[in-house]
Formats: sequence, C-alpha cells, structure tokens
Amino acid sequence: GLYPYIQAVFFVIFVFLVGFAFNLLFFKRLFSKENVLIQLSFSFVSGSFVLAFLLTFLYYFSLGWLVNFKLYLFLYFLSLLIIVWKSFKAQTPSFPRPKRILVLLILILFFYPLMKESLFSFLYAWDAVGIWFLKAKALFLANSFKDVFLFNSKFNFLYSHKAYPVGLPLIVAFFYRIISSINDQAIKFYYLSFYLSIFLFFLGLFFKKEEKGSLFYIKIFSLFAFFLSPIFILYAYNGYSDLPLSFVFLLLTFLYFEFLTEKKEGRALEIIGLMAIISGFALVIKYEAIPFVLFLWFLLVFGKTARVKRIFRSNPRVFFFLFLGFLPFVLWYLYTKQANLELYTKMSNISFVEMLKRVKMLYNFVIVELLDTSRFGVFLWVMFGFIIYSFSVLIYKREFKRASLILLPIFQLFFYLSVYLITPFDFRSQFFASFERLFLHLMPTLFFIFISYLDYLQEVHFKV
Repeated sequence: GLYPYIQAVFFVIFVFLVGFAFNLLFFKRLFSKENVLIQLSFSFVSGSFVLAFLLTFLYYFSLGWLVNFKLYLFLYFLSLLIIVWKSFKAQTPSFPRPKRILVLLILILFFYPLMKESLFSFLYAWDAVGIWFLKAKALFLANSFKDVFLFNSKFNFLYSHKAYPVGLPLIVAFFYRIISSINDQAIKFYYLSFYLSIFLFFLGLFFKKEEKGSLFYIKIFSLFAFFLSPIFILYAYNGYSDLPLSFVFLLLTFLYFEFLTEKKEGRALEIIGLMAIISGFALVIKYEAIPFVLFLWFLLVFGKTARVKRIFRSNPRVFFFLFLGFLPFVLWYLYTKQANLELYTKMSNISFVEMLKRVKMLYNFVIVELLDTSRFGVFLWVMFGFIIYSFSVLIYKREFKRASLILLPIFQLFFYLSVYLITPFDFRSQFFASFERLFLHLMPTLFFIFISYLDYLQEVHFKV
C-alpha cells in the first residue's frame, strides 16, 4: 500500500522538525537573523545528527528495543513543543519576498518528478544494496550492535565494509521500525532530501543578499546549470552516502567562513558549536570525512588562535558541543575495536619511483574524468576558470580570509589522490570505479566558493 511512502514524507518532515527544535535550543542567536530556507537546510542536517546520536547511544548500550513508533511519536511532539515554546521568545525568522516564494513553489513543482521517482523506484546501486542498506536491515533486526548478525559473522559479508560508520544505516533502520517492515524504496526520499536541501541552502543564501539587478538571476542560472548535471541526479537518491557527505562538507565550509568574518563573540561561539555538531555527523557518515574535519579544525584553531582560545576559556559550552558532536563517532569506534571489525586495508609497499610514475597517469585520468560532460556537465569548467581568476585577485588584494576557503577542497582532493598513489591494488580500476563519487564530495563546496568569490568581485569590481 501507500502507507510506507506517506510515512516517508512525514519522516523527512520529522527530521526537519527535530533539527529545527535542536537549533532553536542551542543556536538561537545564530539562526535568529537567517531566513527560513537557510534554517531549514541546517535543520535537516541537525535533525539527522540528533537521530544518529540517539540511535548510536541506544544501540551501543543495548537499548535498541526503545527504537520504535512510540519513540518516533515522542520525538515528533517534543520537537513541536520546543518549536512553539521557543518561537514565542525568538525573533521571527525572515521569510523571502512573495515573488521569491513563488520561485520556491516553482522549484518544488520542478522537482516533483524526481521526488516521485525516489519514492517508487527500486534500489539497485551496489554499494547501497551491499553496504548501507544491508547494515540498515541488520540493525532493524537487532537491539544492540553486539547482536547484529552482520558484525558477528567473521568470515561472511566482508564486502559490506563492516567497520564503516553506521550513522545513516541507523536512521534508515529507525524508519523500518516506524513502519514495522523493510521498504528500501520509500526511505530513498530521505536521501533525496539532502539534495533538495542543497537547493534550499543556496536559495536562502541568494535571498539573504537581496541583490539588485541581474546578479540574482545569474546565480539562479548557475545553481541549476551546476546541480542539474547528471552526476547529481544519479546520486541524489540511489542510496549512496556520498551526496549527504558533500552537503555536510558544504555547510562546514560555510560555517568556517562565517566564523572568520563574524565579529560578535556570542555568534562566534555558536558557530564553533554547530561546527562541532556537523563535524561529528560527517564522521558517522563516511570515514572519508576524517581528513576534511581534521584540516578544518586545524585551520580554525591555528588560523584564529587567540580568538579560539578566548572562546574556549570563557565559554565552557564549547566543550559540551565538542563532546556531543564527537560522541557517536567515539562510541562506534570503540565498538569496532571491541568487535575486532577491520577495514581490510593492506599496507602499501609501493616504491617511490612507482608513485612518481603514477603521478602523471593520475593527472591525465583526472582531466579525462572531469572532461566527461555527460556526467559533470559543462558548467564545472566555467566555474574552475572563474575560481582560479578570482583567487588570484583575492591574493593580490590580500583578502586571505575569503581566499583560504579553497584550501579545504584542495586538501581533501589531494588526500583522495594520494590514496591512489599508494594503493597496492590496481589503481587504474580503483580510480575509474571511485573518483566520480569522491569528487562529488567537493562539488557543492566548490560551488559555494564560486558564489563567495563572485560576491566579492561584484562588490569590488563590477556592478551587475
């Protein structure tokens, strides 16, 4: 029947509400002046983190029997109560103008076929079937990590990467518990919501600037030209964890820039707190988030050492956010050690000469891949050219804060490429099987950097 599909829509609304309530509780000052679209985009990630945190805690301490429809209703009504209670005290969120609300409604209608497809199409992508949703099914049938048959079977299911984080599979398992059955088709709407949240975020960002003239429409055109490329449509709802991770990287980059430019200590504190929460969520999505998160906090601490020390000394809440954010990852890591779950990575014995030979081949492979417009679209290279030009201008003008944004995706990309240099496996087959997914992690962040640089050049050089 239609019950699982209707419940999937309500489940996505539930995630938004949980996140919205969480942000009102802990980050009211940060979001009080943001428009509703930016609030919603952050709410979806915050809500996903809250669920991942709660479910990891329950399963680690063998309390998975509490994960049921009653818990779902309790969290639903608790979130609504918090929102109503806080809304009377908080500043009314700023809404887009009526004309731009119309743009949003047109956007919803535009994506209706994609929403319908996500709800009613079959799950067939291998990593989704053999890793992420397989873990979700195993968690659905158990009440603790130690009871999951997948983790207890030492020589079976090795293809499922048992030690990989279970943040998203836990959320999927929660949905299965809510509908009391397994339905891989309906829950794909949750994955699609990460893709739709990217549009909410950027539209909120564009509305916030209140541009006059043609710049707003240039940004809207760029948004559609970039995010309607085939690679985004392919990964929008196929059950992979790559697009959710790319959205989290985007939000972390945005928060990093907000911290660099924020002058009020209160808001700066909440930015660091939210970065801790979202960083923690990134770590329970995929291990590929580890270098990005480490480098982000390295830039944060050592780039603004005096200010960060002052915030840490005067605001103990920061330590609470760090504890809250990273606890799910710590609990999962502890369990993998207790259960002897391994990543099945081999130590590389590749010689330095061999690595040098691979560098040129890898460079050619990357160019060939990114030139494939049937997946990445044409606008990617337009964006690359503009970012390179803008970065040169920013360095010349000594605008190092804005220029430093590009360091995050560059570092992550070099980390990914370095893995191909040292892998003991056939790096050619590994590259062509995985590079598009790895580069997808960085694409929304690169688009945000493109928009940020465009804003600067418009303010300084052009009047569009």
